[in-house]
Amino acid sequence: MLAEGLEACFQYPAHRRFLQRNVRGRGGWMLRISRFSDYSFILLRYIALQDRPSVSAADAAEATGLPLPTSAKIMKLLARGGLLKSCRGAAGGYSLRRPAASVTVADVITALEGPLALTACVESNQENCHVEAACPLRGRWNRVNDAVHAALESVTLADMMGAPAPAAAPAFSLSAPQGGPALTEGKTA
Repeated sequence: MLAEGLEACFQYPAHRRFLQRNVRGRGGWMLRISRFSDYSFILLRYIALQDRPSVSAADAAEATGLPLPTSAKIMKLLARGGLLKSCRGAAGGYSLRRPAASVTVADVITALEGPLALTACVESNQENCHVEAACPLRGRWNRVNDAVHAALESVTLADMMGAPAPAAAPAFSLSAPQGGPALTEGKTA
């Protein structure tokens, strides 16, 4: 799904060169989630696998090896984002608000980081970019943003809890538009 969206957006040679340099940057991928978002999946997985009605931040931190302050902060953000429910008291703690199969990767990232926006012009605030009015790419990043968002919406917490996936082929391959060179793994043919 992401590959199809990227292929549509990067159909011209200049766009493919941009993709080569910026999506797969020097030494690794540049589009990556934050450490907090990564840790949130560890915590959500732990909570989802528990037989008890709720899990304290201290229990989750101890079981996952994450620092208690980090675990507590992430769990509060997930509760504020509507993914966890919290219960106070001696037997209190956190539990999933809905089944793991209905919590998407996009839901989790949005709860921790805010709405997905790859560039400032995709955000819905008034102070975006000082060259937005004259930008030749105005509105075109929305397609890329939508493709990434759709890919993140297609994977659930339940999927993330399953058996590890086997090593996969490259995440995407751009076919050549009308006789132009194809892009595969950052190389042109």
